[in-house]
Amino acid sequence: METVKKKSVPEITLDQCFKEIIEGKPLSLEIATLNNILNKGLGINLNYLKPRVKYILPYMLVHFITSWPGWKKIVHYQKKEITFENWFKRFKEYLIFKMNFMIKNDYDKALALLKHNSVEFEENVVEKTDTSTQTNPNIEKVTAPFSIEIFGPPKVLNSLVFCEGPNDSVIVREYKVNTLWDTPLNVRQMINWPCIEVEFKSNHLHFKRTNQHEFKRCLTFSSEKIFYKKSDNCIEDISIIKDGAPRTAYTLNSIKEYCNSYITFLRSLQAPNEDIQKELEMVLENFILDIVDIKKNSMATNTSVFFNIGNAIYARNKSIKTSNQAICFGECLTPKLNLSLYSFIGIKDQKIVPFDVSEPVNLFPTITYWCTFCKKQYLKCSELWNHLQNTHVMEQPVLCFKCKLQFKIVNLSDHRWFHECLPRKQHLETCTSEFCLCSP
Repeated sequence: METVKKKSVPEITLDQCFKEIIEGKPLSLEIATLNNILNKGLGINLNYLKPRVKYILPYMLVHFITSWPGWKKIVHYQKKEITFENWFKRFKEYLIFKMNFMIKNDYDKALALLKHNSVEFEENVVEKTDTSTQTNPNIEKVTAPFSIEIFGPPKVLNSLVFCEGPNDSVIVREYKVNTLWDTPLNVRQMINWPCIEVEFKSNHLHFKRTNQHEFKRCLTFSSEKIFYKKSDNCIEDISIIKDGAPRTAYTLNSIKEYCNSYITFLRSLQAPNEDIQKELEMVLENFILDIVDIKKNSMATNTSVFFNIGNAIYARNKSIKTSNQAICFGECLTPKLNLSLYSFIGIKDQKIVPFDVSEPVNLFPTITYWCTFCKKQYLKCSELWNHLQNTHVMEQPVLCFKCKLQFKIVNLSDHRWFHECLPRKQHLETCTSEFCLCSP
C-alpha cells in the first residue's frame, strides 16, 4: 500500500498577511492557511465548532480583513505617525472580536452577510452539537477590543476602584486617598513627572521634552495574572518635526560643551534670582541626559525622538475584595519621553558662537511648563507646583516587573525613572535609603 503524503500548508502568519497588504502586494490564501491563522493567530479552536460554522469561518475572516476600518490609517503609517506594532495590535483585536461574535451568534447571519457581499462558497449543512466556543488556552490572551472612557478631574480619576455589583455588574467607586503631598517636588521631579512638558527657548537653543508615559489599564479578577511585554528597543520612534526644513546633526560632546559654557556665562551675569538659575540649569542637565539615554551620541535639529526613559516598566493594582474573585483594576506604566530639538545655532565651524552681551536680558531663556493632562500652561516652576498640589494627588507607588520591588513615583522621577534591579534579598541587605518602599 502506498503512503499518500498530505499537501503541506504554507506557514503564513497573520502578521505576514498584514505586512503584505500594507506593502500593496497581491495576497492569495488557501482555506487551510486561513484555518491555520484562525487557530494559531487568533486562538480559535476549530475542533469545537459546528461543521457549518467551521466551514464558513475562513470566508468571514477574509471579509473582516478586507473591511477593517483601520486600513484608512495607511497614510498615518506611511508618515510614521503610528507604529507597525500598535497598528497590527488593533487589527488583531478587531479580528478576534468579530470572529468570536460570529461564532457566538447564528450561522444564518454570517451567511446573509457573505451573500450580501457576493462571496461564493459551497454550503455545508452537517449538524453537530456546539460544545464550546472557548479560545485556545495556549494562545496569549488579549484585552477586549473596546475601551471604557471615564472623564473627570485628576483627583477623582486617581482614586477610582472597580468592584462587584449585583447581577454580575461592575460598580465604579471613589475611595479616599491622601490628597496631601508629603513634600514639595523639586525641579527635576516635576520635569520628569507624568503629563508634564517643558519647553526651553533661547537665542541659540530651542527644545521641548514631553513626558508621554504609557498607561495600560485593564479589569481582571484578582486571581488572574497579567503579563506585559517590554520592547527590546529603547527608541520607539524618530521623526522629522517639519517636512522640508533643514536638519543638522551635532555630537553629544559639542552640545554638552555649549550648555556648560552657556550656564557659566549666565552665572557671570547673575540671574534675576538664584531659583531661576537653578531651574534653567536643571532643565539643560536633563536635556543632555536625554541625549545620553538615547545612546546615539548625537542629536539633529528638526527632529523628535520618542523613547523609553529609564528602560523599565512598572505595575500597580487597585481592588476592593468583596469575594474570592475580587475585581482588580490593573495599571501597567511604561515611562516614555518625547524629546524634540527644534533649532540649535550655538555651534559654528566646531566652535561655540560668542554670546552677545549688548543686551544681557535677552540672553536668558524662556522656559514654559505644561500640564498636558489639564492642558494648562505656566511660566514658572513654582506655578506648576501650585497646580499639581491643588488639582492632582500624589501618584501611588508602582512595582517593577523585573525585580518585583515597589517604588515611589516621587523617587523614580527624581532618578529619571531609572533604578537598579536586584534580587529582593540582596536589595534588602544593601538598601540604605528611602528610594524604595521595601520592608523586611
